Amino acid sequence: REGDRVLADYARILLAGSDSHQTLVEALDYLRSACGADRATVFENVTSGSEGLCFGSASGVGPQRRMDGSGNFPYRNGLERWAELLEAAKCLNGATHSFPEPERQGLAGCGTRSALALPVHVRGNWYGFSLFEDLQHEREWAESEIAVLRTALEMVAAQISRLRTEEELRQRDRQMRELLQRERNALMQLEAAMNQLLAQQEDLPPINKDLREARTAAEAATPSPPPGPAPR
Repeated sequence: REGDRVLADYARILLAGSDSHQTLVEALDYLRSACGADRATVFENVTSGSEGLCFGSASGVGPQRRMDGSGNFPYRNGLERWAELLEAAKCLNGATHSFPEPERQGLAGCGTRSALALPVHVRGNWYGFSLFEDLQHEREWAESEIAVLRTALEMVAAQISRLRTEEELRQRDRQMRELLQRERNALMQLEAAMNQLLAQQEDLPPINKDLREARTAAEAATPSPPPGPAPR
């Protein structure tokens, strides 16, 4: 079947790459081509203190889209429905004109004629979503295509999880190196302080010897008592 071939080729791309991020981009580009989309993007959820839950582009292929200045877009700015559906593992699929406002306006502003948004869950948590866009035709993706893309995105999630694991290991290694360096510096400082203390002790006069000499001199300077009467 065509879907099996797409997944097999997609898996080979993921397994053959040495650079994890670049491999993810190449695999995403293959999916974009396989499903007839002009643009494919994986968006990652981020939390902003002032704007709440947002999404920003993690990887993308095809013509660039215009985002706001920060690169992140708050769901609360008209995409609350997307957040609700995608977190529940549901998809959004159809021609741009079929989306309600202000979703329709946002898609049209990016030149999108049709869109398919599929959720991405990593380690059991909602990571974000993948957006496939047709910039030329109005269409809906078939259920068979969506099923193949969902399976492929599970592989994307596994790849993202691996990237996170690699970064966590690198961060843990950096923290361990920093800890060892701090301990090494502390030991060097302690050794320097001990050497300085020993050097100061060597410069001190021999206190016990001076005390003995002083006591001997005092005894010598003290006159002896007169002799008592001779015994009868």
